[in-house]
Amino acid sequence: NVNVNASVGGVWGPSGAWEQGSGRIVFSVVGGSVLNGSEHVLWFVLRNGGVENRTAASVSVVASAASVYGEFAGQGVYEAMDNSVADAVGVSGGEGAMVVHVPGFSVRWIGQNNPFASASNVLTV
Repeated sequence: NVNVNASVGGVWGPSGAWEQGSGRIVFSVVGGSVLNGSEHVLWFVLRNGGVENRTAASVSVVASAASVYGEFAGQGVYEAMDNSVADAVGVSGGEGAMVVHVPGFSVRWIGQNNPFASASNVLTV
């Protein structure tokens, strides 16, 4: 499960169900209702994997709802979300969803300041 935070309290469940096979996170309304035209912001923490991924994931949102007035007109229709292409902490395109950068050395160099036997030495990496 993924812990969820919401801008409107008492409506959304405390966690979303992560379906790894399909790559979906499902959030549920558990109390109150989502009023027509209201804005709800959900946020959650997802830990990046340990494998480099330089391509931002394609992210979509879909709503399924039922009410006393019938089904939601957009039910089951996936809407693509805009994905950031901005840099983050020095990584080009690092704000993109699920972009993972595995840090490493771009320059590998070591040197010393004193080659003489029994002398103190400073190694510079």
